[in-house]
Amino acid sequence: MRILHFSVTPLAGAPIRLVRALQKHTPHDVHQVVLDPGAYGYRTFDTDLTWEQDKDVVLDLLEQADVVHLHHYFDLRTNPFGIDFLRWQTGERRIIRQIHSHPLHIARTTGASIEQIVFPDVPQLVIGQFHERYYPYARVVPNIVPIDDEIYRPIASEPADEAVTVFFAPSVDASAWAHDDPPQRWDTKGFPETASLLTGLAHRHARLHVKVVRNSAHEQCMRMRRDCQIAVDEMVTGSYHLCSLESLAQGLPTFAYLDRRMVAVLFELTGCSTLPWMNYRLEDAAPAIGRLVDEPDLRRSIGTSSRRWMETYWADRDMVRHYDDAYRDLMEEPDRFARPRFDPSDWSAVWAARGQDDAEWSSRVMHRRA
Repeated sequence: MRILHFSVTPLAGAPIRLVRALQKHTPHDVHQVVLDPGAYGYRTFDTDLTWEQDKDVVLDLLEQADVVHLHHYFDLRTNPFGIDFLRWQTGERRIIRQIHSHPLHIARTTGASIEQIVFPDVPQLVIGQFHERYYPYARVVPNIVPIDDEIYRPIASEPADEAVTVFFAPSVDASAWAHDDPPQRWDTKGFPETASLLTGLAHRHARLHVKVVRNSAHEQCMRMRRDCQIAVDEMVTGSYHLCSLESLAQGLPTFAYLDRRMVAVLFELTGCSTLPWMNYRLEDAAPAIGRLVDEPDLRRSIGTSSRRWMETYWADRDMVRHYDDAYRDLMEEPDRFARPRFDPSDWSAVWAARGQDDAEWSSRVMHRRA
């Protein structure tokens, strides 16, 4: 198949990593075009094609494509690319849309209604992070991590003086317990609270250093984290992010809080009933981080196990099959995408998907504000 991916921004490098894996591990002819590769300022990512420089090439590829893979939500007729994708979709040509964010966030930035976003006009994929619980008709797919690339591999040894550096690279400033009403659960990574926690630990552990990184290019960020001994994703919301997968691949004990729904989704994606994360809420993490600082053999063993888990359950050659299967169904059995994973009209199903974890989150917020 000839497949062309479109994204308005780099989306933290997720589309290009998927495209590289499809190019490497499947027979498909795959390319990606990004409209605004510099959307994140200093936080730059690898690119394939860019709309401004490669427009003629992109239009030629579009004319030949069997599948258009849209990342995030934008209107099929009126969009920043100025392409009428509905007009393109004739005969055996197919469109699939992959969602990377919360529907409220997409609605705020695009002006589309929640119904337009959640109830799809074309077959839909959703990243297997917190987002999936809001998209009952979307097939869950993984973010792709090229774990065999040099920069994703662990370094050979720790510093001789056994200094321990904890790496934390939040992309937003919002407080974990912001006073929004209702609180915006997914709009934070707990930057001020997590930085405070790590700074306090550094005062109590002489060998502990904290590296907080902001607004760095992706490759630079990867190299800095690779030289550290512990990684923190975020321990607030109940989800994980791409940086978790990168950190685990680099052989670092990786802290994140995964709620019940997130754990279930990861089990489904991997077929594995054990997960490598140091699964702690922000409120409970200090003793575990401190113990890893003080016990180097334990720390190294967990890091080795983390890397081994990624090799076994998240190798890009295996995870890319989720997408290969989706493309096959898109062409041969598109009706499969019309079947919901859970019934959005069934209150008990919605409670299981997100209500029970939302209730726990609300309890945490009220406790912290008390």
